[in-house]
Amino acid sequence: MKIKVKVKTLISLLLLSLFIILIVVPYINLGIGEYLNKKGPPKAQAFYKNYLSSPIKLNEKKALYLYGESILGGFHKYTIMFSGFGGEKNNTPEDIKKAKEAFEKILLKDSDKNYNNKYTKKAYSRLMDISIATLNIDELLHWISWGKGKNNEEIKNISKLYEGYYYYTQRDYKKAETILHGYNKVMDLDFKYYYLLGDIYSHRGNIKKAMDYFEKASSIGWIPGEYLFGGSNISHKNTWFKDYKNKLKGDYKIRGKVSYNGKGLPFVEVYMNDEIGVFYNGGNFPVAITDKNGEFETLGFTQGVYDVGIGINTSQLYDKVFLRQNINSIQLNKDIDFHFNLSNPIRIKNPLLGTTIEEKFEVSWDEVKGVDYYTVEAITFGNPKKKSGSSFRHLLHHENGEYKIEGNNIKFNIKKLNENIGIGGLSFDGEEMLVNPSGILGTFTPNIEYPIVVNGYDKVRGI
Repeated sequence: MKIKVKVKTLISLLLLSLFIILIVVPYINLGIGEYLNKKGPPKAQAFYKNYLSSPIKLNEKKALYLYGESILGGFHKYTIMFSGFGGEKNNTPEDIKKAKEAFEKILLKDSDKNYNNKYTKKAYSRLMDISIATLNIDELLHWISWGKGKNNEEIKNISKLYEGYYYYTQRDYKKAETILHGYNKVMDLDFKYYYLLGDIYSHRGNIKKAMDYFEKASSIGWIPGEYLFGGSNISHKNTWFKDYKNKLKGDYKIRGKVSYNGKGLPFVEVYMNDEIGVFYNGGNFPVAITDKNGEFETLGFTQGVYDVGIGINTSQLYDKVFLRQNINSIQLNKDIDFHFNLSNPIRIKNPLLGTTIEEKFEVSWDEVKGVDYYTVEAITFGNPKKKSGSSFRHLLHHENGEYKIEGNNIKFNIKKLNENIGIGGLSFDGEEMLVNPSGILGTFTPNIEYPIVVNGYDKVRGI
């Protein structure tokens, strides 16, 4: 039997097929990506990539922005205090690089150079957030200058906002305020503007005016998907500042420097808590931010005992270790100087990454000048396969029971180590309480990868 199909019908079917393939399917991919992004950004990335690989992309800037945001997953700081240290999630250097490339592509897509698309403005703001989070002062100044030269008032406005932030971190409060006077308050970023003015006036000593600006920022409310200059905490900042004003405001300041191998690190946040022994890494607000030389000066505090620390984006700590001093708190009864120093980590020579170890294994490392003795630790997690949940550090003892190691190598016996059941029988993974395998089976269980940490101590037990 012959089936006759008109040419006109064939053309219509062909056009419909092309429409579905080129327009509908990519649109569905983008929609699925947006839906999955709410449940977990990693699942959404594949659909964004599918959309971006399509020959026709009617919403390319939106897709690039959402793809970059899904990779970035927010800005996450690792907090190092006298009383403890930690962070909730990680930004990896690779994720930061990929997200930055996606945002830069958006700016390059403006062939007419008018930069009116809302995702262009979002990407521009986010690139400067990344510059701050990655402690890259030259890159921040580049993007500030880039925005100044554009023929778009909103882009120029964003540039002014971040330029004001830059001069605030340099403690040039008068210049920062002058720049912000030129900011046009009709944007989604107004809450950043008011928070920044609040910080400026708090450091200038005008507490009443600072409080007014923090209240204005709070009344506007936090914009979902936005961050405060590289990921600073903004939740309930007005409440925190009210507590500072009523309980902690005084005349004594801490001045110092945050450095890596002697070179100052900019945009590092400095924190102070008055409650010693209580460590909460999700509620810190900066009382100072380091300038281009890594130097800082805190707000004025009343006499007392303080827990002090710093916050740095996790992506910047993969090649750094904090040189911890044997200090649990600072007694503040006058202005003092205090410095935070980071350095290169000790290089572990054996076992290498990914090595499968037997019952007996050796750990060896490069010797470090000035070290009196070493300790070796294994890190275990509440969910060991995913390396998530609560983490614990287990001090590894030599067969003779000694844990202070003189020299740069030591041999361990897993069977003997596991006879000393690991701490942390219960741990949290999100809101779920789990039985920690190390709490039952010992420090090491089969087919699990464990990070190994070597610490070096000098004669006064400074790390």
